[in-house]
Amino acid sequence: MWDRLACAAMLCVSLAACQETKLDDPTLISGSGPVAVLQSSYVASGDSQAALGAGPVTYVVSSIELTDDQSAPLYPVISHFFLTDRSGNRYFGIDSGSSALTGISNDLSPLRPGEKRKFIVGFRADATTMGTIRYDY
Repeated sequence: MWDRLACAAMLCVSLAACQETKLDDPTLISGSGPVAVLQSSYVASGDSQAALGAGPVTYVVSSIELTDDQSAPLYPVISHFFLTDRSGNRYFGIDSGSSALTGISNDLSPLRPGEKRKFIVGFRADATTMGTIRYDY
């Protein structure tokens, strides 16, 4: 009886230890133009880098609001979102392809002029990346 209870307690502790601490500071990632950043988190995934000194891959996962500020309908494309860091490096948006992005489903139907829509977009970047998210028409 006590063995089962001890095993269950150890399982709960190990699962709680696996939770990644997420940084949530709106000053680290900002939006520009028709993009407003609502929230950003840094999420380490189980993916590995294919480089020397390989380690875990970090994603900047952002909840953003895009406004169609043109006079024609806008057909949103996730890869047209890009994060530019302070060194000028660009990271293009994705919403699938990693365990860190599981459960993300964006509505890609056209936006009418003046319409706003929320998107969840991930950027494969360093854990210390700070910068600005923009949309490239």
